[in-house]
Amino acid sequence: MAYAQEVNFTPHGDLSLFTANYDKTYNELGELVKQTDRVRYYDSAVGGDVGIASSYLDTSLYVGLYFSQRLKKRNSDTLKNEATLYDEDLNSLHYIGEAYIQQKYNNHQFYIGRQTKQSQLLDANHRITKNSFEGLRYKYQEDKLDIDIFYFDKVASSTISNSVPFNHRYGFLGYGMGYNVGRFTDISKHILNEDLSTNGAIHADIKYKADYYDIELENLYVDNFFNTTSLNTTLKTENVFFKLGTIYQTSVGKDYVERKFSKELKSNLYQGELKYKKNDFVALYRASITPANTDAVYNGTLFSPFSNKAAWIKGINTAHAFIADTTSQQVLVYNTFRPNALPPTTVMLSYIRYDIGNNNIDISSLDTREKFVQIKSHFSKNLSAKLIYSLVDNVDLLTSKTKNTRFIVEYVF
Repeated sequence: MAYAQEVNFTPHGDLSLFTANYDKTYNELGELVKQTDRVRYYDSAVGGDVGIASSYLDTSLYVGLYFSQRLKKRNSDTLKNEATLYDEDLNSLHYIGEAYIQQKYNNHQFYIGRQTKQSQLLDANHRITKNSFEGLRYKYQEDKLDIDIFYFDKVASSTISNSVPFNHRYGFLGYGMGYNVGRFTDISKHILNEDLSTNGAIHADIKYKADYYDIELENLYVDNFFNTTSLNTTLKTENVFFKLGTIYQTSVGKDYVERKFSKELKSNLYQGELKYKKNDFVALYRASITPANTDAVYNGTLFSPFSNKAAWIKGINTAHAFIADTTSQQVLVYNTFRPNALPPTTVMLSYIRYDIGNNNIDISSLDTREKFVQIKSHFSKNLSAKLIYSLVDNVDLLTSKTKNTRFIVEYVF
């Protein structure tokens, strides 16, 4: 006697309480521009994402909701609203819907709908909420090979600083929100002063993992904007890992970028990493070079419209490695302590140095430094908390010192 296959329902959630304190001290130029020598502000929010996945045989449907609720009065200056997503009206409660269908066939998987993705060139940009991309996706996985191809033409952004603001006035649970990929408020208008007309974007990620080496080729093609290619190779031993990577970017189409600059634009970045790992201890050194290039916008700067800056070297408040004529270095050490009477706790220390030359972005060179410490404790499989402190020297030409403290409690199910 045959029995019908049951439909399985699995809830998912990632909820956070986010609080942050910021303290910025301006230099003489900053005091002249900002008309003050120092600014301090506080921000807090609660939110995250919740959803439910239903599956029947090899077909599944996921429906979710990203939301954030501000816990304090909003800041009128949008640059001070760090804790949560926001729209042009700076409302306190925001939400974005997500839904996609997945179909499996042997090693093949097909997706349609709005979903998140995490990679070097296309990431979730996670604060409390995440970026979400609407399109078609294909994945193939076997023992050593992983292929992921994603076409999308709409983006729902977690903050207006990443790509575009939302319109929260329409759409069931926010699913209708999102803009065509060409409408980059802070990207395209910054370099072109006009929105783009585009047929969408294609992201491809191919990974091959062998016993002693890994290779990853990633490409992001945005119609009428830029094409970005990243190639990474990692050599592996039991405890030592050596990684080399390069990013190469060129302009696409003659209607916008090349028309404005009257030439094809191109820029590149080279980076490397040496990592030692044994049990719960990890130490690594990273370095990168972004050469100056007169055949590129801003003399060689890389643009990352769908990621929090494409280079490996990032701090809590800095990601300057993508800027032209910049040499970047990072030393990072972390260890997980497992005392019997206390929860497992990971302590991370990092020092980052950016040496930025005269690259036609600013009126002079800039040496930026960031030191940060992060302490994260796991109270259970689902509950964790982390404290982050960051100190930055010369984050930009106006600011001499930036102090930032964040406390985040996260519950995952």
